Amino acid sequence: MKKIIKLILIIVALLAIILMVNEDIASRQNADMDYIYAELDGEIINIFKNSSDEYYLFLPSYSNVEDVEYSEGAKDIDINILKSANLDTVFINTKSNSLEKIYADKEYEETGSIRVFSKDGERIYEGGLSKISGRGNYSWTNWEKKPFSISLARETDDLLNLPGGGSFALIANASDATFLRNDIARKLEVTSEIDYAHEGRYVDLFINGDYMGNYYLMDTIDIGEKRINVTNLELILKNIYKKSNLDAYTIIEEEDLKATDLPMEPVDLSGGYLIEREFEGRYKLELPITPSGFVTKNKEHFFIRSPKYSSYREVKYLKDYLDQVENTIYSDDDQYKEYIDTDSFAKRYLIEEVTKNYDAGVSSAFFFKDTDTVDSKLKMAPGWDYDMSLGNYLDWMEYYGKDATGLTLLSIASSHSDWWKSLYEKEDFQNTVRKIYEEKISNRLDTFVKKEIDEYRDFLSYSATMDSVRWHDMYEEKGYNPTDTKEYEKLKEFISIRKEFLDSLWITE
Repeated sequence: MKKIIKLILIIVALLAIILMVNEDIASRQNADMDYIYAELDGEIINIFKNSSDEYYLFLPSYSNVEDVEYSEGAKDIDINILKSANLDTVFINTKSNSLEKIYADKEYEETGSIRVFSKDGERIYEGGLSKISGRGNYSWTNWEKKPFSISLARETDDLLNLPGGGSFALIANASDATFLRNDIARKLEVTSEIDYAHEGRYVDLFINGDYMGNYYLMDTIDIGEKRINVTNLELILKNIYKKSNLDAYTIIEEEDLKATDLPMEPVDLSGGYLIEREFEGRYKLELPITPSGFVTKNKEHFFIRSPKYSSYREVKYLKDYLDQVENTIYSDDDQYKEYIDTDSFAKRYLIEEVTKNYDAGVSSAFFFKDTDTVDSKLKMAPGWDYDMSLGNYLDWMEYYGKDATGLTLLSIASSHSDWWKSLYEKEDFQNTVRKIYEEKISNRLDTFVKKEIDEYRDFLSYSATMDSVRWHDMYEEKGYNPTDTKEYEKLKEFISIRKEFLDSLWITE
């Protein structure tokens, strides 16, 4: 009897194991059916299902539809295939194979890998990512299509002909139905010969196999040999504190500055620095997580972006220096020329004024200064976000409206800097602005209206179609669409009217 009972128990156990195995197999098969994807030359591209239960496969410019292989689950469904054209392609995989933590916290950083293909299918870059994270402020919190920051594990000179370095931004252009405003501003920067200005590159972006849309890849504003090439205090400090965790040092906070209590410093504290002007509200919001910053006597708020961990004496030096800069800007004489590079400031003002950039004089304005032995003057770095410019503004930006005329003097928005209004009142500064506009900017605006905007509309049309399908619900909610030709006509009209107004003001007969 015992043997029979034992045999029965063994049989029951075996049946239970068989049922568990079959259940596991069925579960995995069901998972495979839910996870539908295609494979192209080793790259996994997930099939996208929209809110109407329609399936789409988004393919890069270089692909051949005949070369696509489908997962088992994808073979039995009706898939709409859309293919890009003309653009390079960026594939990114995060270590977790998910963006969940990044979406939950913009500051969260994750490692990963990146592969870049030319429009013809040549793999032109492959390597690790030391980080991918979110970027932006309003653009991050108010649009489903998110912008990202990435840092390569090793610096490169061959990432789509962008200036060599390790850090880049992937601009989503979610609020700009033409995708062109950031690119137009950077083309104007290059035309006006702003120091270290470069154009970006349009790409189709895939992350963890998901098509993310049309993005604008550009270099970030950093100090480095191939970026803003001034004395690298960040590197000098890293060499001084080779085995130290700079986060561990005591933070010094006073009413108008924040610094790190570093016991050793570079011999020359006069440069080089990279600083960013922010409006008071954002400065106060970000200061708890930013190691270095200061406020001038006239209540201009600055973060020190490089070196990130600035000593008390470094921060005090910069604060005193910017106080002097302010004093000369607000004075009635020409002493300001001893402290700021007039051409640099005039060019920066011009780009902001011509584009009527909403953030101008308010946020994300970068300045740099080298050592006094190299150049003692303060200069302006290239600009940053231009999606809210050239007639593209949100409803709550009512004072901008759609008016393409008038001078802003970068002082219309609240929390603006008064530097620009004071500078423009100086005859020499205004003459420099007029000269640069007449010689470099006016004719380029004509080129945009008569030729380049139409060319770029056609150049981006395939990718824009894919993007409009991928983010259809977002665009429908916001009331615009990247494939709407009226958006391009509105942009050309704004530039035409603005050029006519500025020509009448700044070009002498």
